Amino acid sequence: MGCEQGFISTMELGRKGPPNESFINKLVVVFGLNQDEETLLRKTVKNSHRKFVLPADASTELYEFLHELWGQLDNLDPIQVNMMRQIVGLKSQLNVSSKLAEIRRYGGDKM
Repeated sequence: MGCEQGFISTMELGRKGPPNESFINKLVVVFGLNQDEETLLRKTVKNSHRKFVLPADASTELYEFLHELWGQLDNLDPIQVNMMRQIVGLKSQLNVSSKLAEIRRYGGDKM
């Protein structure tokens, strides 16, 4: 693949950030990944970023919450993590629910 074994090892151990697009494309070709495998690889790479930067326009409330969360990362129980993930997913569910309520209220042909 044109890279050193040490490069692969440092990525596996989390000492190096996620691979760039060129490297991902090489992996897809060299290993002959199908569409599902490539999608999973890209999702895994996206989720493997170890550094996050808050948007410049992030609210003070968001900054403070993330700061508190960062301070508790080592102490979070899996149940707490799961609960937060469910809460984050609520917004999309609430959007769907409110759209369904509008459809019911005004009839499907009005949307």
